[in-house]
Amino acid sequence: MDPEPDKLSHFMRGLSSTTQLLQRAGENGFFVEYICLATAVIDASLRIGLILQHQIKTRTVEILDSLLYQADEDRIVSERQIYTLALKESILSQDLLGEMSAEKHGNPLLAYSLRRKRRKKSI
Repeated sequence: MDPEPDKLSHFMRGLSSTTQLLQRAGENGFFVEYICLATAVIDASLRIGLILQHQIKTRTVEILDSLLYQADEDRIVSERQIYTLALKESILSQDLLGEMSAEKHGNPLLAYSLRRKRRKKSI
């Protein structure tokens, strides 16, 4: 069996589980956990976007293992590198990257809290 689909399947199951934990953290008001999990979901989604963009450009079904899995001896692909690649490949716009930036909000926990309060008031 080809190892690439196994890695992709494992990655997607991890993303699904993380999304469920993210929702639970949001519902229970666990702000720190929510921020950490949201960051992981964004990173994973961008990695999938980069793989799909690669497949479209190369017209192949090649899966970039380096974006899904890094063994101990492999070079790490950091979140910052993922954001830079996503920006370069037009998966992420400069405006959206700016909105996601912790520097713009200053305090991501406060920004999250304010968004949740606004959402509850609108319901």
